Amino acid sequence: MHSLLCLLFFLPTVASNCYEFQIPSTDGTKCFTIFEGELTYDQAQTQCAQVNSGQTPLGGTAMAAVHNLTDNDVLLGIANGRSFWLGGTNKHSGNTWNWVDRSKFDFKNWAAGQPGKAKNRCLLVDGVTGLWKAVDCGTTAVFVCQSNSVIYAPDGPPSTSCPEKTVCREGFAYVATSAVFTSWDDAEKYCLAKYKGIWLQSTIERQSLL
Repeated sequence: MHSLLCLLFFLPTVASNCYEFQIPSTDGTKCFTIFEGELTYDQAQTQCAQVNSGQTPLGGTAMAAVHNLTDNDVLLGIANGRSFWLGGTNKHSGNTWNWVDRSKFDFKNWAAGQPGKAKNRCLLVDGVTGLWKAVDCGTTAVFVCQSNSVIYAPDGPPSTSCPEKTVCREGFAYVATSAVFTSWDDAEKYCLAKYKGIWLQSTIERQSLL
């Protein structure tokens, strides 16, 4: 597992729909990101929420809610046979299923016999069939986060001062994060989504800077 620094360039944020590593929803309102590290449901929920707490956060970041079969199938294809978490659960509402982003639970793709009557379950998409299963939330799996699709450019030129809570060296700003990842691919996605960072430094280099 890797801890990391995100390297930030002093560049303005430009308007766009989704990052290159994200998958746009069919209605164009959301961008989906699959994270490769296998986490429990609660850990995945925390990781998705952390992306929305950076200096230049993506709006509306949460575990993904799927509202049609097309989005479900697109995510299934990207997952390459791996089962993955979506943001559905009945943990906080008896046996009623809800999305964590509080959107309407208006589409269902349950496998036969699912979701059953068990409480405190979370929604796992089968990596082969794409059908949904209600499973123990302590199960580990890759997971999908979503964010709002439009990122607006800020007013004025980019800042040339060192941002708060960063260390600046030779025109670059480094920010340490307590997030822990099982792959560099996930770490890169995290830096890109949370800070617009485009490069990573190892834990050893972080310690030498800080």
